[in-house]
Amino acid sequence: MERSGEFHTGQADEERRQAVGEHLRVLHEHPMIKKYQPTLLGEGMHHAVFTVENQKGLPRNVVAKVRRWHAIRSIEEAGNEDFPKVLQETLEREKESVRVFKEYFGRAALAEKVMIQNVPVTAELLRTASPEDEPMGRIPAGVHEAATLVTIQEKAPAEAFGAESIGVQTFYLEDHPYIIDGTALDDYQTLNRAFIDNVPQNDPAFASSLTPEEGDAATLFEQIDREPKLREALSEVVRNAIQYSAETGEYLDFVGDNNIRVYPEQKDGEKQWRVVLIDARVSGNVFGEGRAALKKMLNQEPLSDREIAKAEMAMTYTRFVNALASRLGMSERLTISDRPVAEQGAFLMGYFNMLREHQEEMLKEATAQGG
Repeated sequence: MERSGEFHTGQADEERRQAVGEHLRVLHEHPMIKKYQPTLLGEGMHHAVFTVENQKGLPRNVVAKVRRWHAIRSIEEAGNEDFPKVLQETLEREKESVRVFKEYFGRAALAEKVMIQNVPVTAELLRTASPEDEPMGRIPAGVHEAATLVTIQEKAPAEAFGAESIGVQTFYLEDHPYIIDGTALDDYQTLNRAFIDNVPQNDPAFASSLTPEEGDAATLFEQIDREPKLREALSEVVRNAIQYSAETGEYLDFVGDNNIRVYPEQKDGEKQWRVVLIDARVSGNVFGEGRAALKKMLNQEPLSDREIAKAEMAMTYTRFVNALASRLGMSERLTISDRPVAEQGAFLMGYFNMLREHQEEMLKEATAQGG
């Protein structure tokens, strides 16, 4: 199972952009391609993100997010009367997800409109714009009109990637080499005690170990100490995130590159900070299902790979949200378990290592089939 944040090329992956561009050129006579001139910008958990030429009927400064999985299934299940129903049901859930997300996060949430759209694709384009382990059967040669979900989203302001902007990002602690081999199991337990079990610590500064060592995310906690307005803006989003997850079972994807960014802006003659949730909305009750999966782990029950992945995603999210809350001096915390988790670190890693082994096997199989 593909986990949140694990498939992001970002703007710097020119090789992949060029490869997708080559496949799009094959479709250059298609009316949709000719009209919108899409260019790959990046990728998310479920979708490929394209810049599009501004056209009449489209808002200014938008991007188009195209769901890969539904496009693939649309071709594979051509003639299946159930697929359009599944797609329509998914559309309704996504519309509701967008509405609720905006209700909780307000200006931080970029405007989105989700629709069902037929998009032109080839097997080569789908394969190039998908991760290697994306399940894909044999797709006939030629151009296909694939029915899928397309999200038209407000493009993040350029300032969100400016010199003073900062990414708000964490990573899967369970995937860290020193956690996997047991070298840093004590650190793993300490971080879980502080930010999963929410046991107060004397030194909250070590929360910064939950940000990537490279990139601007590593400067986030330093800036929090220096910028009161940044603390204020982040505190509002973290407070809303805790309430959002506790009440809806949904979560924010803090793992992906550039999913969540903060940047300074001038407002009423003074420096303010704005948080933008660029690609942070993930529907599907990830936090709720992850919480249930963690409970099964603590009860030593068997779990599917999907359940283990959801538990890891939910734990990663909970640790980072609570680490932010701690560093921001907030009293609110997100609760993922009513039982202590930290002391079960070695036992839990058994589940996560099993998941990793299965994923490696699936990737090898997919690579072999593709070759």
